[in-house]
Amino acid sequence: MELRAGILTYFSDMWNLMDWANYGIIFIAWFDIGDYIDLARSSATACSSTLCKRVGYQDHWEVMAVNSDAKSYLSLCVCIQLLKVIKFSAMAVPKMDLAPKVLKKALPDLIFFGIVFGISLLAFSMMFYVTLGPVMSEYSSQVASIVALCRALFGDFDIDEIINNSSGYMNAILFIGYLFFAVFILLSMFFAILGEAQATVRDEQREAKREATSAPEYGVFDAAYKSASKLARRLPLIGAQLKQQQSKDAEMKSNEHADAAPSAMDRVEARQLELADQLAALRDSFKDVDDIKHSIRDVRTCSGTGSRDPYDPDGKGSKKSQMYSC
Repeated sequence: MELRAGILTYFSDMWNLMDWANYGIIFIAWFDIGDYIDLARSSATACSSTLCKRVGYQDHWEVMAVNSDAKSYLSLCVCIQLLKVIKFSAMAVPKMDLAPKVLKKALPDLIFFGIVFGISLLAFSMMFYVTLGPVMSEYSSQVASIVALCRALFGDFDIDEIINNSSGYMNAILFIGYLFFAVFILLSMFFAILGEAQATVRDEQREAKREATSAPEYGVFDAAYKSASKLARRLPLIGAQLKQQQSKDAEMKSNEHADAAPSAMDRVEARQLELADQLAALRDSFKDVDDIKHSIRDVRTCSGTGSRDPYDPDGKGSKKSQMYSC
């Protein structure tokens, strides 16, 4: 049914991607379980290895490896299936849909943040692998160094061991610099991204609630409460008390709305002030127009075509003509 809305819309939903990932993992686990059963049956009686023939010890390492892989895939399937409970609980109670909506809203920013965080983590892990790898087992390889730095983000590190295995305090200073950069800067940015996404989701929920387009926040609990209230109203004693309490609540809400809403007199005064401001602006514009008209009239009077100075008919520029000129 969801595919009819479009393939991109279908696969843009996180839950649909989790479903398909779960299907793929189930198929892999199914084949691993089949291989495990076949290997277990064949190795129960066969003694084909050199160790088994010469020493008499039969090592079922291949069976154990397939068994371990199958259990890992099955554990992922169980985890994904249990996470799907969040989807169905959000459908029953829309208020529980906050976390998925926040993650979906912040997904683009989190992707780019993850790239920056991964690059910085790789850079610091390489640095500590080179400096501390020969003397500390926690940084003996690139992967071990990454794991150690990830543990350090949650406070699981030993700064004394780093100092004891270093010739000076340079490695300790570098490690503290990594903690400052990762904890105080990167993790703060991570929380800021989630906080901004949550604020956006809250604004959208308030807007939908204001427009009366959202479902009841508490879903089935709201429906159960309404059904229980209808049933309780039919009872002789409890019903009368509930009706009285509901009438009081309705009256209190109406009083609150009346206090919050502006009165008719306030609206009239606000309208009068607005009209007064508009009239003042219109009066100023008329004054500007009159000034422009007077200026144009003076210019036309002074520089009219074919006009002559009565004090200087010959155009020689007498004193009286200079007084007459504009």
